[in-house]
Amino acid sequence: MLKRVISFLLALVLCLGLTSFAWAEGDPENCPDEQHQWGTGTITPAATCKAKGIRTYTCASCGKTKTEDIEIDSNAHSWDNGKVTTAATCKDPGVKTYTCSACNETKTESIPKLTTHTWDTWSSDADKHSRNCTVCGTPESAAHTWGAWTYDETQHSRKCTVCGYSSAKENHKFTTDKWEKDTSSHWQICTVCGGKGKVEAHKWDSGKVTTAATCVKKGVKTYTCTVCKTTKTESLGYGSHIWGDGSVEKDATITEPGTLVRKCDVCGKVRSEVISRLGLRMTPEELTAVVAEENNVLRIRLDDELYVIMQGVFTPEETECLQDGWPAEITLKAVDVTMDVPDQTLDELMERRDNLLSCFHLQLSKSVHTSADEVSETESLSTPANPLIMALDFPETMPQPDGKKERHYFLYSLEGDSTEKVAFQLKEDGSGIRFQTDKMDGTFILLFRDGNGGSFNPMVLVFGLVGLTALGGIGFLVKKVFFTYEEE
Repeated sequence: MLKRVISFLLALVLCLGLTSFAWAEGDPENCPDEQHQWGTGTITPAATCKAKGIRTYTCASCGKTKTEDIEIDSNAHSWDNGKVTTAATCKDPGVKTYTCSACNETKTESIPKLTTHTWDTWSSDADKHSRNCTVCGTPESAAHTWGAWTYDETQHSRKCTVCGYSSAKENHKFTTDKWEKDTSSHWQICTVCGGKGKVEAHKWDSGKVTTAATCVKKGVKTYTCTVCKTTKTESLGYGSHIWGDGSVEKDATITEPGTLVRKCDVCGKVRSEVISRLGLRMTPEELTAVVAEENNVLRIRLDDELYVIMQGVFTPEETECLQDGWPAEITLKAVDVTMDVPDQTLDELMERRDNLLSCFHLQLSKSVHTSADEVSETESLSTPANPLIMALDFPETMPQPDGKKERHYFLYSLEGDSTEKVAFQLKEDGSGIRFQTDKMDGTFILLFRDGNGGSFNPMVLVFGLVGLTALGGIGFLVKKVFFTYEEE
């Protein structure tokens, strides 16, 4: 029984296999006597290196089909994209291996040698760089390809853009007479790298007045740099009027001053000047005494109107002598009296005010011609008839306050061991003080303080107006003023 079943199955499989070559039935009326039009057929599928293919024909008239086998094609491989099994180099070609996806058969093809090299690092000298291929040993050498210059104020250098080699630093090269400049400095440009060097501030000369100032036009002073010859200008402001001789509008008398009218020769402006009363002219214009201790120079002068000085110094009888035409003389003396001031007094004041600027003694004296042959003896004026104004100029070497500290001054008169504060007025520019006093044979002490106390400044200058016998060898300068009377 089992044998019969097996025989039946084998017969069935054989019948099914034969159907692949069987004729498919079409419409026999279109193809009488089996005269079919098969054409070239279509391959479905194609034969491979491992399996047969099938070609199917279809009658164009009746649609009947038939098939036939296509034998295995040992060359019909299905190659993959291949794989590089030996990489190509600049020395040897490479190998690429392809594998058939059906039968696993392989084939190879050559990969051409590389045209590029695998270089080692550059070695360089001052002129060139070189390297070798690490695979085939091929050498390469070339001159440097320089990049842009880099520089500071004194030297320049550059790098090769290929190998990175830095050239040796070289000093700039300048054209000696060619300078670049701006308002504050000048410099030169290196002729090699274009770098900026020899930078320095302008060195200005003392300047030259290129446009003189007048009362209607500002003056100009031009300064020239002694190195690059650039210039700058400074306005000198307007100049002074140039006054003509003028004309007397009102004559001066013994009791009344006169008036002189002058006109500027440039702009035509008119001004009036006071003509001093007769007999009240001063020569020189200022009565000044100077006290000097090393480089610390203090100047003191009478700073009143002349007729006020006259009223304070001369008696009515002496004034009559002046009006009669006889000259008179007053003398101002000043001397440093630091050593004469008691130490206790200075210590107390300096403890209160911190800094001693000056101690000075004033003395005013006079002599009057009472006739052509007689001159009154020189008389010291300890107390003039009316207080006189004194002007005091600080030494130019006087130290300045630190930072933004404000400076305060204090003036005292000294009588014996006691002191008395004296009122004064500080000049607008801070260069000195003005004070009024009727003590013309006395000692004064001037102190100053910076901020809220300041630091002690050991600058001591003491001076005064004293008689010759009281000078004790300390040097002083005396200025005299002479009064004369003129008839109209």
